[in-house]
Amino acid sequence: MKIEDILKEAFENSFEILKKVQAGLRCKTFIVKKNNTKFIFQLYTENTIYQAQKKYKVLKTLNIREIPKAYKYFECNEYSYLITEYKEGINLSELHNDEKIDFVYKDLAKVLVNIHNIKYNKFGWI
Repeated sequence: MKIEDILKEAFENSFEILKKVQAGLRCKTFIVKKNNTKFIFQLYTENTIYQAQKKYKVLKTLNIREIPKAYKYFECNEYSYLITEYKEGINLSELHNDEKIDFVYKDLAKVLVNIHNIKYNKFGWI
């Protein structure tokens, strides 16, 4: 099945592929657009379906502004698919000013503190 066919099904025929972000052996990531809203669409191979499932569960549970929301997870044939919120931001490789880099890392540290403060038990997030 072609990626365009999968996207047609996932987005009810109304989408545009804006950019292929990453294309590794285990996961392909795209920025797609539907009705002027951008999304991240990820396609996972059969060997990494568990990663997509886990990521979906974690993102659905987290309620942190800086972390993308998970919208949809589904499986078809030997692949799994994850649709998440697209967050505008910067690419760290484009930063050349130490002050800007420090600001980004401090901002990231705040998010990590929020994540580490979430309670988790053997049954899941609480």
